[in-house]
Amino acid sequence: MVLRVFLISLLFVQSATARPRYDEHLLPEDSVYTDVGLRAAGPYYDFYKDYEENVVRVLFDAFDDTVVARVVVYPSFQPEYVVGLVLSDKKYGLLHLEPSAQLYQFEALEIMKAGGYKPMDDPDGSKHAASIREMEDHLPPSREDVAVERCERKISEEAGAKLYTLWGEMLFRTRYPDLRPVDPKSKARMINIGIDGVRYHFSFDYPGIVLAGNIWSPRPESNTGQFVSITNLMKEACHAEDNDEILTEIERRVDDLMTTLAETVY
Repeated sequence: MVLRVFLISLLFVQSATARPRYDEHLLPEDSVYTDVGLRAAGPYYDFYKDYEENVVRVLFDAFDDTVVARVVVYPSFQPEYVVGLVLSDKKYGLLHLEPSAQLYQFEALEIMKAGGYKPMDDPDGSKHAASIREMEDHLPPSREDVAVERCERKISEEAGAKLYTLWGEMLFRTRYPDLRPVDPKSKARMINIGIDGVRYHFSFDYPGIVLAGNIWSPRPESNTGQFVSITNLMKEACHAEDNDEILTEIERRVDDLMTTLAETVY
């Protein structure tokens, strides 16, 4: 009996220590059923909701029926962009869309005009007004006037099929971080939030459903970090004059990551 209890305890410890870290898988996206608390937060939630909706409006081509997989990337200090996988007439291609200006600056400008972000050492508001003028001088008149760079490049059926399979595998593994045992007094956060970094919103159009998951600045060696590096190479391959070497590297990395995923049960 003592031996049996020991074995059960050992199995529990092994299971607990084998839990993947938060960035070994994508995290579920918020939905109308899960973000009630965030919506109750008021302006903070509304700001990011409006911001993301405005990004999608500018980069709406990434949600065309022919784009079966995509990642919308939100860097801290650079323009947002999309990398996608196109499937049209049974032929695969790479897609990259990037605005000429960071769309976040339009959100910041609106806040500044409403009186936000005022410097502490600016009693007469002159510094604040100067900052607004400087930002306006560097931005187009509106989001609709922002030019969007578009790159689309055909790739082989083999490379496209591998990327399609990887996207599906990663998105079907989307899950919450495992913080069990659940403790009502715990202050642990389910989402990794940072001031500076990059947020990646992945989605995959599987027949009958759109799967979605996100991650923030994952470790390079993690599963999601490797996934991100593959999308970076996709962006590079779209623009390269001779992309054969890059595409070969993409396929190698996809194969390596798929092998790792095959060894992990979720």
